Amino acid sequence: MILRGSRVEKKRQWGIIFDIELKRNDKLIAGSYCYITRNGREIDCPEGNESNLDGAINGRHALVEFNSSFGGVNGKADLELKDGNVLWKLIKDPVSDEFYAPKNYVLTKEVKEINVKSDVTVFSISDFTVTLLNTCGGFYTVCDNVNYLSLRNKE
Repeated sequence: MILRGSRVEKKRQWGIIFDIELKRNDKLIAGSYCYITRNGREIDCPEGNESNLDGAINGRHALVEFNSSFGGVNGKADLELKDGNVLWKLIKDPVSDEFYAPKNYVLTKEVKEINVKSDVTVFSISDFTVTLLNTCGGFYTVCDNVNYLSLRNKE
């Protein structure tokens, strides 16, 4: 399998940004590619959440067809899952107009911070209530991001 759920790929090198966002539905994938090159002077990306790429999965490969925002249509690329990376190989250039996409490219998975459930602990005495919010997890988890809220119970 190449993808599970949604995957965002991003690699920055030599003034190039190449993003692929894909969603899988059984053996079919759909999504978008965005290729920014020449230090931002050429941007081939769909508008908004528009899809410009779709294809079918076959083992560790997916054959995808894509369209360029510059008017080129029916381009083809092979995506291969290898060593945790996705390898992009352009098979057929889009026709009818311009396009920007790499011939070969290694995409690495974008790592996002994991949201860990916060732990709230409340201490009360007759005059005050103190609330501690540990955003790193459980109350006894070492954390550099603890919020403290103190309320006076009497006016």
